Amino acid sequence: MVTSKFQEVSALAFLNWGNVHMCAARKRIPLDDNASKEVMIAQLQLAYDWVKEKYALAGEKYEEALKIKPNFYEGLFALGHQHFETAKLQWSFTLANKVDLETWDPTETIKLFNNASRGVIVDREFYNGVYQLHNCPRHLTCDQQSFTALYSRVTMQKIIDC
Repeated sequence: MVTSKFQEVSALAFLNWGNVHMCAARKRIPLDDNASKEVMIAQLQLAYDWVKEKYALAGEKYEEALKIKPNFYEGLFALGHQHFETAKLQWSFTLANKVDLETWDPTETIKLFNNASRGVIVDREFYNGVYQLHNCPRHLTCDQQSFTALYSRVTMQKIIDC
């Protein structure tokens, strides 16, 4: 019992640490609209590198949480979200740089989108499992108290506005 609780708390600490990096990455990096094209390109590259590094740090923390507790739903969800945000970043950066899409290699970006979609599948399976656990028909809402107890952490993470 104590070991399980310690795993839960440790995994949650890494989840929150990863969330700090994700929130930092979402903060707007100021770009000078009046700068020359060369300066704008340099600023865009610096911003891209900084955000990509923050996303990578978040991913490391989420993976660490999953090493501690492999069935940690919140960690799986957060890692899928991190993959999705990284893929969006790569795609947006590719478009912003007007890269020739005929020669661009989308392998990494597609892999990230696929990993993110797997996270959505895990999310759906988890919710389906909860409905089955409480013997609730899918079209009805489960007992509010049970629902709140199971989703309090997940909801708080989704509600937090960075």
